[in-house]
Amino acid sequence: MSNDAAAQRKKFYFPAWTFHKKNAVILGVSGGLWPSMDSARRTTTIGLRAEVPGVGLLAAFVPSSPVSETDSAFQEFKKHVVSEKVYGLNVSLTGTACNCTVNGITVGTVAQLMGRVNGVSFSAISFAEVHNGIQLGIFNQTYKMNGFQIGFMNNSKKTRGIQIGLWNRNEKRSLPIINWNFSN
Repeated sequence: MSNDAAAQRKKFYFPAWTFHKKNAVILGVSGGLWPSMDSARRTTTIGLRAEVPGVGLLAAFVPSSPVSETDSAFQEFKKHVVSEKVYGLNVSLTGTACNCTVNGITVGTVAQLMGRVNGVSFSAISFAEVHNGIQLGIFNQTYKMNGFQIGFMNNSKKTRGIQIGLWNRNEKRSLPIINWNFSN
């Protein structure tokens, strides 16, 4: 049986289940210890995804940026299967690091590393390959950003929006306080 056929058969869980289960759709609350960056679980949470303790402490100490630096690296990232999709609220004690898509709000205290966020993210250190919405933190970095970055240091390679912080960097310029770009 191919992986595509297995991906089509989803099992539904209500009102709570673990997000570690493959091919699951959880309606309500999903919980777990930590995600896997390499795993293609194809899990969907509709509601609240809670992660304890999370891997935010580890994500804060990565030696170099996990966000794509080039177009070719971003194209390579896009080939990976999304591990988890969250529609609602993602909460982690220390932070989440996964190839996840969050549609809603994601909150972690230390650091977060996401594949895609459509909505609001809040963490001291926030990494996302694609972020559409508002990214709040001390340090924010994205490859492709549509919306707002608000923090002390903001960095985006492909920007359509506004950056507000002590130092803001995008593909056009680096400026203190406020930076913007609305063209690609």
